[in-house]
Parts: sequence; C-alpha cells; structure tokens
Amino acid sequence: MNIAAMILLPIGAVFILVAALIFNSRKKKQMRCTYKTTAIINDIDRFGRSYNNRRRNYGVYEYEYNGTVYRKRSYVGTSLSPEIGRMRDAYVNPEKPEECIIEGWVSALAGGLFLGFGILFIALAVLFLVIHYTIL
Repeated sequence: MNIAAMILLPIGAVFILVAALIFNSRKKKQMRCTYKTTAIINDIDRFGRSYNNRRRNYGVYEYEYNGTVYRKRSYVGTSLSPEIGRMRDAYVNPEKPEECIIEGWVSALAGGLFLGFGILFIALAVLFLVIHYTIL
C-alpha cells in the first residue's frame, strides 16, 4: 500500500470524527439552549499574546435572563478590538442560565473546517491509492 495513503487515510478519519463530535456537541447544546435573547459586547478582555507578540482581544458579552445579567467571554480572540455595543442573538439554557450559545460565524466554522480537511485527506489518500495501483 502507498505510504502517503496509509498516513492520510487515518488522519482524514480522525478529522471527520472530530467534526462529528463538534457537530453533535453543538446540536446537544442547541437542544438545551432554547430561550432567545440578545447579547451585547460591553467590554473587551485583553488576554495573552499571539504568535506575533500582540495582545488578543476577546469580546465580553452581556445577556439577561429572568432579570439577572450574565457575562460570557468570547472563545475567539483577535488582534483587532471587538466593537463595543455590537449585538448578537443568544440562546440561553433555562435550567442553567450561565450556559448560552451566542450566534456567530466562528461557531459554525470549526466543525466545517474539520469536516472539510477530513474529506480532503481521505480524497487525497484515495487518489494516491488509485495512482499507485494503476501504475503497477
């Protein structure tokens, strides 16, 4: 068997497995977080350093549920400052209001990237196998 295919095939399978876990985890969280509200960036958390020695800026969201205000820091930091006052849809878990999903493009991107790279690696492995066996 082709060595490149032997390496790419399991890597692709692992990437697809990780994508499935991300999608499944997100789906379960969506089932729990059913109360729709609005989250607003009201602060910026400057934390750590990136590869180019610049601080990472994380938006701190505030949302309200049942008269209580909750704060949640974004999972993704950027070198640019998030826009204070920016609003996003948020879905809160009524049984555990600290848990919420704040809608944005990053949350959907992670699983899609793992799935895309997994498919790419498996396709390359198949291509190498086809080339290997047609040459022989």
